[in-house]
Amino acid sequence: MTGKDEKYLSGTQSLSIEIFAPASAGKHPAILILHGTFGLLPEYRADIVSFAEALVDKGIAGIIPHYLESTKTDPGIGVLQLIPGSLPIWKKACADALAFIAGDARFDPSHLGALGFSLGGHLALSLGMAPPPATPLRCIADFFGPTRNPPLESNWSNLPPVLILHGTSDPLVPLAESQYLVTKLDEAGKKKDRDYFFHMYEGEGHGFKGDALTKSRVETVEFFGRIL
Repeated sequence: MTGKDEKYLSGTQSLSIEIFAPASAGKHPAILILHGTFGLLPEYRADIVSFAEALVDKGIAGIIPHYLESTKTDPGIGVLQLIPGSLPIWKKACADALAFIAGDARFDPSHLGALGFSLGGHLALSLGMAPPPATPLRCIADFFGPTRNPPLESNWSNLPPVLILHGTSDPLVPLAESQYLVTKLDEAGKKKDRDYFFHMYEGEGHGFKGDALTKSRVETVEFFGRIL
């Protein structure tokens, strides 16, 4: 499936956004899909897009903003060095993408969620804590997102239901980052298997492969379908 290339505004900047939407008429639930440090480079693009395609098969739109364009940053390992100065700009670009979705007649603003991978997971959680006006997220799926470096804000109680997925052998974002998130959710009164779901993937690294990728994608789509 090929997404539709469009543009949206973040401040005065025009940024790229890819729309994967069901062909049927009417307003559809929509998931903001946030890539990580390596963006949509060829070796990662197919895996990320496969989630959008799986969502469309269930009648849910998948929408991928190219938020690194907001700082004219090329995807890759060099992004890590830019996080301290650029993170607020990327957060705004993602928030503006969510506002774009909420204001578009193709999508249902009362049924929005976010899916993030790595840095994108951090950004998705940040949006859940402080969404743009009138665009609350109903649910979030976080794949191995960092929570302490960079640190998340402390509005843990604001988070909607969260699906947390992390490989036990992740060398880039340690499993402890997701375990910290779980601890904070517990402290905020969130209940396991009701308000959050934490699934560890044994032996998987930073990015799932093979059966683990397939299983996690099915799990994620079922989570969104159940809660949206």
